Amino acid sequence: MNKRIRDQPAIRLPLRELLALFLDGTAAPMPRNFALVYAEMAFDRAPAAERLESVRAAGVGMPARKRSGAARPLPLSALI
Repeated sequence: MNKRIRDQPAIRLPLRELLALFLDGTAAPMPRNFALVYAEMAFDRAPAAERLESVRAAGVGMPARKRSGAARPLPLSALI
């Protein structure tokens, strides 16, 4: 599935829902890590307004999220 999605940038991914899953402190680590990978892809494909909204939502949700050694932050390019 990853190869099919990665090779077709016209496929839009649900950015809000992926971010919500990643920021959900009760979700298991594996689904959160997958959500982050696909959220990064979704961010690159989303319109500018949705990108801005997602950065705001992530900024609000990050302090509430428990820090996990397995999770990695969004790349700095995601904030531009």
